[in-house]
Parts: sequence; structure tokens; C-alpha cells
Amino acid sequence: PYLQDYVRFLDTRPPAIEQGLGDWMALEQKAIRLTGLGFLAASYLSYSNISAILGLADEAARYRAAAAAVYAEINTRFLNPETGVYRDLGAGGFNGTQCGQAMPLFMQIVPQNLTAAVVDVLSSVVSASKNHFEVGAFGIKWLLMALSDHGLQDPALALLLQTDYPSFGYMLSNPNDNATTVWE
Repeated sequence: PYLQDYVRFLDTRPPAIEQGLGDWMALEQKAIRLTGLGFLAASYLSYSNISAILGLADEAARYRAAAAAVYAEINTRFLNPETGVYRDLGAGGFNGTQCGQAMPLFMQIVPQNLTAAVVDVLSSVVSASKNHFEVGAFGIKWLLMALSDHGLQDPALALLLQTDYPSFGYMLSNPNDNATTVWE
């Protein structure tokens, strides 16, 4: 019942969904509204999958449809279909960030006919950062997976092999405050 209570709470669309942490500890401008809705869709999909495993077909269908509706909302609100850029030009918005491009690709939110354009923008954003992470703690997974999923293993590897700031290599080897374990 607790999980069901949780998704019912999400159904009320509490303001925190679009006013939360965003991509935690990102260097780039945060895509708070986008990532909040992405987490909402992911919660709905997880609940749908759990419901299907438990034989609750109606509940599974309801929340798969809810996730699809959130995907559509994300694309309507944030995707420029002419450029392939995910952006939020409102207060505190973002425009074509690593996280903003990677999350929709990784979560398969991007309409199929626009995937190539969104991937091109992501590739350009990574290149413009000189193959350095600008994403935060959540976006790292989305970025690396989106690049790899779309045949861009070389830029993904380049991100991982950097040794100057900001990078994993810098975190592990800088002379001032290196990590003895990953992000103690």
C-alpha cells in the first residue's frame, strides 16, 4: 500500500516535482523542471512494471499511460522540434545542456523522428565543453548512457579519461583535495 500511496501522491503533482534539486551538483545551468518531470515519468514506469509483475494489469496500464503523458508534456514544454534542443526559457531555465539533452535520450522520451537532431545537439554540447562533465550526480549516468546508446562511445570515453577540472581524473588526482574514495 505504501508504494501505491506514493504514486497517488505523485498524481497530485506537488510543486516540488518542478522545484526540486534538478541534476544535483551540476556545473551547468540546471534543468530542474525537466528533470523533475523525468523523475516523475520514471516513477510511473517503475510502478507500472511492479504492478505488471504482481498481475495488476489495470494498474500497470494506467501508469504506463501516465508515463507516456508525462513524456508528451516534456516534449511539448521543452523540445524545440526545429533544432533538437531541449530548453526551458523561463526563469531559471536552461538551453541545450548536457543533462537537458541526455536525460530525454536515455529515458527514450525523444520522438523517434527527432532523435538524430537531439543526439547532434548533445554531441555539440559535449564537444563545446572540451569533453568535460558539466552535468551533476544524476546527469552523469544519463550523459554516458545516451552517448553510448547512440554510437558516441569515443566522446563518452573522452569524458571519462580527462584529468583536469572538472573530471573524475581530477577528483582522484588533484594535489589539493583528492578523493581517497570516490566522493567520500
